Amino acid sequence: MHGNVVEELNNEQDGSAHFQVTLLSPNSELGAQEVFLGQQNDVEVEYLTLEILNRFDPDFQLTLAPNGGAYAYAWSPEGDWLAYSDFDENKILQVYRASSDGRRIEQLTFHDADPGVIDILSWSPDSQTLAYATQ
Repeated sequence: MHGNVVEELNNEQDGSAHFQVTLLSPNSELGAQEVFLGQQNDVEVEYLTLEILNRFDPDFQLTLAPNGGAYAYAWSPEGDWLAYSDFDENKILQVYRASSDGRRIEQLTFHDADPGVIDILSWSPDSQTLAYATQ
């Protein structure tokens, strides 16, 4: 595997289709993919969590972004961290990072007001800084 995995998923009920993208880690061992869980009542966007899967261990599955705000995610250059967006307890989008094994999860931003939808995350080459964009 040398690139991200794209899978077309068809909705049997209405005939629509969407694409599921699995973002591979730099060593292609892990994949991160968003999981659509419907709409949220208190925000006007889709409810998305993240799954991390290991292609060598089919029993490994890690769920991130439990509050449904996984609109952006990116692996660090070494693949040690996955940065992602999620809502905090006040329904404000923040940026978090999780170690690739899920043992460490850290909140990186502390917005006190809605920053808009975080839709792009990008690591510096040395994994020391993280840039993000909102809309």
